[in-house]
Amino acid sequence: MKVLSGLGPGAAGAAALALLGACSVPTPSTVVFLDDLPKAQLRQIDAMPVLDDEQLAKTAHEELGEVESVSCKRSYFGPPATWEDAIQRIKYRALRLGGNAVAKLDCGNPRKKLFAEFCFESIHCTASAVRTR
Repeated sequence: MKVLSGLGPGAAGAAALALLGACSVPTPSTVVFLDDLPKAQLRQIDAMPVLDDEQLAKTAHEELGEVESVSCKRSYFGPPATWEDAIQRIKYRALRLGGNAVAKLDCGNPRKKLFAEFCFESIHCTASAVRTR
């Protein structure tokens, strides 16, 4: 660690922790417990449509940005990661951006034992948050 040798012990330790933290959490995100949301907001999320390319082309809309979600099995005995949860989370993120629909939805297959994300299993999704007119 010659690069850090000019720093005091506290600074070197903080730098090492920052580097390790960056490795263990590739994309920091806030864990949202959807069950804790108000029932009206959950109904709004559940009713939000997922538009396919054809529907999107026929609908007047504004794209608000890309959103990502992860459904994660956080403990060995916890509930599994599911596509339903990942899609519900992507709709929640679209709603937070002011969207009332999602488009270009793409969800991957379940991935096992991603300890860097603290997940025994995860499903990742991306989509575009959309506001239809």
